[in-house]
Amino acid sequence: MRKKVMIAGSFVLILGILLAVVFADRVKIAGDDCGSVVYRYAGKDIETVLSQADSDAIKKIFQGKRLTRDYPACGFSSEVSVRFAAASLVFCPACDGCGIIYLEKADKYFTISPKNTQRLHGILGKYGFAFPCV
Repeated sequence: MRKKVMIAGSFVLILGILLAVVFADRVKIAGDDCGSVVYRYAGKDIETVLSQADSDAIKKIFQGKRLTRDYPACGFSSEVSVRFAAASLVFCPACDGCGIIYLEKADKYFTISPKNTQRLHGILGKYGFAFPCV
C-alpha cells in the first residue's frame, strides 16, 4: 500500500512539473510590428525605429523564452530598452551586460544565451547603445 502511495505521489509530482514547464509564461511578440529602441544614458538621448531586419533578429532572440519571477541585481531601466507592439511590450536588457532581459509589462525576466547576448549587443550597438551602462 505504501509503495502505491509513493508511486502515485511521484506521478502527480512529475505531472505537475511537466505541466508547469509546458504552460509556463513565455515571450510572445506578435505580428510584423517593427520594434523601436530607447537609450538615454551617458549624455545620449536616442529613440528610433529598428530596421525590419534588426527587429526580426531581436524577435527571434526573444520569442518563446520562458518568463520567470526573479530579482537579479543586474540593473534594468526602461531608458535602455527595446519596444514592440506600439511600446506596450518593453524589454529592458541588463545594464551590466549579462544575458538577462526584463519584460516590464509582465514584471518577469528571461535569460538569453551568451551568443545571443553578443548578437543583441551588436544589433543595439548600431543604434548607439553601449554595454555596460550602469
